[in-house]
Amino acid sequence: MPEYLSPALDLRSIGLLGELRGVPETRYLTKEVMALPGLLTEKPVFVGSRGTAYYEQKPCHELLMTAKYYTEYISQLGCSDKLCTAPSKYILADHSLAKLLRIVDSLLSSPQTVNEDIVPFIDGIKECAKVVSSTLMGTPFTFSPSPIHDLKLPLATEHTVPRPFIEGDNHLLTLAAAQIDICSNSSVVGIMLGGSAAAAVTAAAWNSELNLVKVSRYDDTSCKSNHLWGRKIPSGRTVTIIDDNCGTGDTLRQAIDLVMAQTGQRPKARAVELHWEKLLRTRVYGHADRVFNPETLDVLTPWCFRHHKVLNRLIDQPFSDDKYAHTTTADWVAHSYSLLSVLHDTLTDSTWAAKLLHFLLNLKAQTPLNYEQPIDAYKALAYQCSECSVRKS
Repeated sequence: MPEYLSPALDLRSIGLLGELRGVPETRYLTKEVMALPGLLTEKPVFVGSRGTAYYEQKPCHELLMTAKYYTEYISQLGCSDKLCTAPSKYILADHSLAKLLRIVDSLLSSPQTVNEDIVPFIDGIKECAKVVSSTLMGTPFTFSPSPIHDLKLPLATEHTVPRPFIEGDNHLLTLAAAQIDICSNSSVVGIMLGGSAAAAVTAAAWNSELNLVKVSRYDDTSCKSNHLWGRKIPSGRTVTIIDDNCGTGDTLRQAIDLVMAQTGQRPKARAVELHWEKLLRTRVYGHADRVFNPETLDVLTPWCFRHHKVLNRLIDQPFSDDKYAHTTTADWVAHSYSLLSVLHDTLTDSTWAAKLLHFLLNLKAQTPLNYEQPIDAYKALAYQCSECSVRKS
């Protein structure tokens, strides 16, 4: 597997939604974390890192209170000879990141919100994203709960219930995409809501600043704004816009225009997932539809679009019955590879496909189809924990 992810972290232990899965008898989560209500999904065949609390539809003030509790807990956890706490920290940070992003999305829908309201929340988001990115990559990090502990909501938004889902929060897909055409130290601009998690985790991996915009042609269009939220981007700094997915490119073009109007420079635009299936339908099957042009996008990534209807069904399954969702991130590597192979073989102008296929091939090589032993993602995180490695060396 590429060097940014540990070979120990098997992609079959990450669900398509991005949740980490461990064996039911995993010894790598603290008892206190496992006892937190709704934090985990516990099934006979796996323990998932995203329980009902991840998607709960509660008002902003309750979500913020929970995020403060979780992040204060992170600061208290420390590895010992008997237990590595890296998996527990990751789960708490992942839940907190989602809650803070949903709160910000709600704040940006209010015309009374000003930039000074948003900057402290972005600082808190960056702290959580740092834990997520560093834990998955096995790199050291420092964490301070202060930016989250000091957050305050405008009175008008305390009882607002944010939108529940963030579709671009499979952090493994994000981190893999972030290794293509790395723009270290650039300012990263995330498109709310879907691209916000991807932008935050990418910014953490690149050691970059984070800004947000709220534009869309498809969902929540009545609440879009013409603001670039966050700290001012210094003149001359490169800017990268990130969305969760790209079908026609219309949303990215809106964001490009907004950033150019605010900064005077053209940013690079990229999406974690691309509608490669749509490209196949139009360019190979001859269907009439509008689709992005690979030759004109700044950055191409190999991941196929995980349609929101599929994701919604997967979200509901663990909580509605005992059906086990078999589809994992490893399956999505294979699916994306197969589809890009067809495009490569059938399109005469697909010079871009070879690089993406090579990238996916390196990931496929690490996921053999035949395996018998259960896979424990939490054990993998513990084995690559930088804190434990330093203590033992």
